Amino acid sequence: MTRSSKLILMLAGVLAGLIVLVAAAAAYILRQDAKPRLEAAASPALQMEVGVDGEFSVGFLPRLHVALTDVHAHKGGAEIASAEEVQVGIPLLPLLHREVRIRTIRLQRLRLAI
Repeated sequence: MTRSSKLILMLAGVLAGLIVLVAAAAAYILRQDAKPRLEAAASPALQMEVGVDGEFSVGFLPRLHVALTDVHAHKGGAEIASAEEVQVGIPLLPLLHREVRIRTIRLQRLRLAI
């Protein structure tokens, strides 16, 4: 192996290590009191009372995403919507600036009341 190819391989390894560290930091930031913070942020944004009765998890494949189970939205005491699972895709780089941007929202088994 030539010296330049060794250097490229070493830089690729360092870059991969940094990506793993950033992903671990993002998971740590997202998990701290995540459910109450998500409920508090989603409620005024949707102008409804949002509750997460199930689990909260963070996944990294295929991209960084947060998964919530048993999510309910109430307005005036009546349930307006519920979903068995909600997955929210989040870009990784804005998290380094403590900014959460939503890329995708995926709802499974959504129930709406009109």
